[in-house]
This record gives sequence, structure tokens and C-alpha cells, in this order.
Amino acid sequence: MFVGFPEDQIEWPAGERALYESSPGVFRGFCRDCGTPLTYEGVWKGKKLFEFHIGTLDEPDKFPPNKHCLHNERITWFDVSDDLRRDDADGKPYRHGPAV
Repeated sequence: MFVGFPEDQIEWPAGERALYESSPGVFRGFCRDCGTPLTYEGVWKGKKLFEFHIGTLDEPDKFPPNKHCLHNERITWFDVSDDLRRDDADGKPYRHGPAV
């Protein structure tokens, strides 16, 4: 699970993260010291996107999910029982709630 923040709201208290370009224009950020995965970074709809792995935050419970992104690309046998919106790969909602 990820949570996104605009660039001007991000601080790196332990120093800058290391980056790996996993595909053209898409970067994975990780801790230089221990290797913990931290971010997914790229450009989405013309804006710099910073998505953090929620488990790396000090207070992850403050960021409950509000939708499922790329839901149509999930492993087909996995779904969760919530009533959140499911978006396709283009970011368009195509259903609410789990598969029946």
C-alpha cells in the first residue's frame, strides 16, 4: 500500500534516499544504509509523484485507504472485502466493492 505526497511536503530527516531507475522515468527510492524500500517516484499527469510504502511511516494508521488503484492488474484470486472504489490502469473507476 502506498500514500502519496506532493514534493513540497516531503522531508528526508535521515538524509537523501538512494534511487534506482526501474523503468524509464520511474524510480524506486530506498534507504542508503539498510536498503529498506521507501518510495515509488515518477511523473503522473504532468506532476512529480512521490508514493511512500505506508509501512515506512511513523503513523501509518493516519492514512487509511480510499480506493484501489490498478485493481484490474491485481492477482486475479486476490480481493479484499471493502466497499472502496476500484480503479483501472487508466485511473478510471469501474466498480465499488469486491468481486462477486
